[in-house]
Amino acid sequence: MPDLPVEQIPLFQLNLMIWLSFPMRAGKYYPVFRTNGYELYRIASPIPLSIAVVARATTAVPPLDMVGRPSPELVLRKEDGWRLLTVECKTSSFGPDTTQARQAMGLISSSGPHISSAFGLDNPERWAADMLFAVTHPQQADMESCLEVLSRRLEEARIEPTPSTSCGIEQRSDGVYLYFARPERVPFSVPYELRVVTLEPGEDPRPLYLIPLDPSINAQDEYGQRVVEERVRTALAYLIGSRLAQEQFAVTWDELMTAAIEVWPLWRDRDATRYVSERVRRYVERVLKDIAESSTAGVQVSPVGFELKGVHPAVAARIRDYLNSAGFRRGQLGFWQSGVQLGLEGV
Repeated sequence: MPDLPVEQIPLFQLNLMIWLSFPMRAGKYYPVFRTNGYELYRIASPIPLSIAVVARATTAVPPLDMVGRPSPELVLRKEDGWRLLTVECKTSSFGPDTTQARQAMGLISSSGPHISSAFGLDNPERWAADMLFAVTHPQQADMESCLEVLSRRLEEARIEPTPSTSCGIEQRSDGVYLYFARPERVPFSVPYELRVVTLEPGEDPRPLYLIPLDPSINAQDEYGQRVVEERVRTALAYLIGSRLAQEQFAVTWDELMTAAIEVWPLWRDRDATRYVSERVRRYVERVLKDIAESSTAGVQVSPVGFELKGVHPAVAARIRDYLNSAGFRRGQLGFWQSGVQLGLEGV
């Protein structure tokens, strides 16, 4: 494989899987999940184990060691077929006796009715679930072997394993490919090899990042930090600038974060989202202070969002000038400076 500008990392894998659950855009991506009826439902949402699974895992000989609240990268939903597909991304395969296997064991012990009940879906007894592990090609065969061992251990403990399989991800000069270890185990028809992203020679695949920074993976990723900064700056300018005809208006934090990160409402990793949102709020509060000082607009910040008052035409013009200024558009945001400890492990 030729040299590529980006090495395969968990954040790349995560964003690739997200794109594959979105409607096709301009023919660049082949959204294999969406094409087969699966839509993105949740990102990094924990699934507590059922009491029955915990009891049987504990009394098994030897006891089964598994994470009590496994959090798959993605949960996809196919409503017309009452099916769920959980997706876990790993750069490398792992063995059945490793620490990473604890998360995998927890995931494949979670049935469709249990997952749907935990998420509050209607008629939970009707839902079925499947599990897909995405790893770097060609490690999908080793990952498949691991899943088979874990499934047998669950069966021996009288726990029905969720059907699971694996795929390998490979970046080439002309695109990104998936290689399915056992295509017949995927809950829809797929070939062994499938190109899911088309790239021009030398094209950087990172612009597809819908989650540009995941603090649970690497909070210090400089590229991701810069992308978040620019998206927040653009979203803030748009949300304020588009409402300057109103004398008084409000913007919620969720509204701002969704404008900056499209999949924000589906991202359920509380530590990761809090890490990002707290830093965004500190930046926005500094911007609002500048706006208040330069325009005399009234500014009120709350846990829900912020509000601007007294935005008369002259005030609106000064705010618009500020948003168009080089200081705002090219200034250092300082999002990621130390000083706020949020208790996120590994940050």
